[in-house]
Amino acid sequence: MGVEFYNEGVQTSQIIALETLIFIFGALLTLIGLLGGGFEAKEIKIPKIAGIGRLISLIFGLSLIWFGYNLSLNDNAKDKSIDNSNQREESGLQVYFTIQDELIMDDFISDYEGQTAVYINGLLIGTVTISSTYPLSSITASMPNEGRYDYYLEGSARITDYGGNVSDIYCMGNGTIDVESGKVYQIIGRYDANQCVMMLRQKI
Repeated sequence: MGVEFYNEGVQTSQIIALETLIFIFGALLTLIGLLGGGFEAKEIKIPKIAGIGRLISLIFGLSLIWFGYNLSLNDNAKDKSIDNSNQREESGLQVYFTIQDELIMDDFISDYEGQTAVYINGLLIGTVTISSTYPLSSITASMPNEGRYDYYLEGSARITDYGGNVSDIYCMGNGTIDVESGKVYQIIGRYDANQCVMMLRQKI
């Protein structure tokens, strides 16, 4: 963030940060409020100010100093965040997290085979497969930065009950997750009548 001043016949430009201008103007108003004016600064002549004018100048000046200071802190924080992000991308660092699915058998199921395709921000990052033999499965995913990402799940399963009846179930679901390094997100499936809905939930 900055304001550029150009002089005729000068090829270089002097860039003064906006927060610096705000701070200087605030300091000038504060000085007027304290001294009451009646002084000159280079080519600027400050007339005498008394009474309520001095009070207003003092309050407004202190407010501008406070605003300029906080603006500078915010700019520094943004610059640091951008630098960290650029350093992560340049060095090839990624944020790794885990997508996990676990089969919980009930008393009516004798055999189960299912798989779920996981999409993050529209990209397929992997497929999680579980069965009666291997009830727990997971995949490791990565994103360039921590933050909120959209996900989409698409799954199918074949369920056999103890009577030998076979049912094919198809599930899907979408939402958002707050990706953090090292976290585990579970695939949760909910069955309601003939409808199956899936979601991702951070494992605690």
